[in-house]
Amino acid sequence: RVRSSAASDVYKRQVLGYKIGNDRQYEIDPVGAKAVRTIFTMYAEGKSKTQIVNWLNEHGFKTSRGNAFNKNSLSRILRNDKYIGVYRYDDVVLEDAVPPIIDKTLFDKVQATFRHNYTARAKAKAIEDYLLTTKVFCGHCGEPMVGESGTSKTGKVHHYYKCCLLY
Repeated sequence: RVRSSAASDVYKRQVLGYKIGNDRQYEIDPVGAKAVRTIFTMYAEGKSKTQIVNWLNEHGFKTSRGNAFNKNSLSRILRNDKYIGVYRYDDVVLEDAVPPIIDKTLFDKVQATFRHNYTARAKAKAIEDYLLTTKVFCGHCGEPMVGESGTSKTGKVHHYYKCCLLY
């Protein structure tokens, strides 16, 4: 278990789902933990960040600072491995140092979904439907390939896939 220092108490109070107990160690805050579990479950079930933010705000949940949720606060929560018991301070990483709120299987599923959605973030903005986005990878570097189009001298539009690193 990790004891807090005066310098890190400010940081610790800013983690949704946890509070500092009388013994100056992390304890699970039931209301915040419910919000965290809901966030991870909804995202793993395929809900969008906007849908999750709207649901949390409609049901009166607040961030650790007492503000309404937004996509940025949601992203920070989804990437925070403290929720599976990992404590990080500077370059020190301790496993099982914090009481976990969610299990590692759910966390790993959310991380995979988060990475997939990040690589496909421009797919919804595309005018043309590039069906192979997130499915085609560069044979040289392994990075995802994205759909792109260009217009030739004759005015004909050509559609093709391009490596992300070649931008």
